[in-house]
Amino acid sequence: MAAPYQWNGFLVPTLLGMGIACVLFDTPLAGERSLARKSDGNVVGEVIPLLKQQAVIDVSLVPRLVDAVARDFRTALGIASARHRLHDPRVALFGVSLGTLLAAHAFVRDGTGTRLLGTLGHADLYRFARSYTPSVAPYILSGPGRLLGKLAALFLGPVVPAGMSFLGVLRDLCVGGDHCTAANPMEFADRVASNRRVRFLVGAEDLLVKPSDAIECARRFPDGACYVVPGLGHGTSRFGPSFVEHVRVFIGTQLGDWKH
Repeated sequence: MAAPYQWNGFLVPTLLGMGIACVLFDTPLAGERSLARKSDGNVVGEVIPLLKQQAVIDVSLVPRLVDAVARDFRTALGIASARHRLHDPRVALFGVSLGTLLAAHAFVRDGTGTRLLGTLGHADLYRFARSYTPSVAPYILSGPGRLLGKLAALFLGPVVPAGMSFLGVLRDLCVGGDHCTAANPMEFADRVASNRRVRFLVGAEDLLVKPSDAIECARRFPDGACYVVPGLGHGTSRFGPSFVEHVRVFIGTQLGDWKH
């Protein structure tokens, strides 16, 4: 999410070496689709140009975002089939962090793909929102907090109102409602049969995604499992192999039976 697909380019040689095709695409507000024209993975940075266009930043954007990515998955697979004759029904969807949630929506609700491989994330929107929302959010979004925010914006610029808008969306996701229900893959978990594998890889040191949330989410699927890696944070490593090395092993083991 907000990160260019090139960040996952390390997957290409790994998959091609296994005889598996790989399709990468930018999600909305990322890479070539970035409004901020940056490639730093900063979601708040993408909110700034939206506010400049006087767009309304609220929770109604979330189901529209996940629907757009679900369509993108279908489009990408359609191009792979039409242009490159890749008709094999064995399709795995992959995502990192919030990208895992986006991939999960297409996999769970729409039945796209036969395996879901998520890293640094899981498929539960509510749990994602709660773990992402800082504990100080209620104070920042209170009346006095908003007044201080206006003052801070005079010195720090548009990043302040953009950050507060993003916090407001997270807060509303924690509360729930129709928009949240429509965008939460776990509302459709009963659509996933036992022949469709779900796997999550998360870090024990991750401060944004709780390993316990990913474990509980995986338990909701007939063939679901979650692997918690000691020393791994949210894309960083306190000790042990790097995130990229862990993902290469993860992909190799989860798709090893598809090799060649």
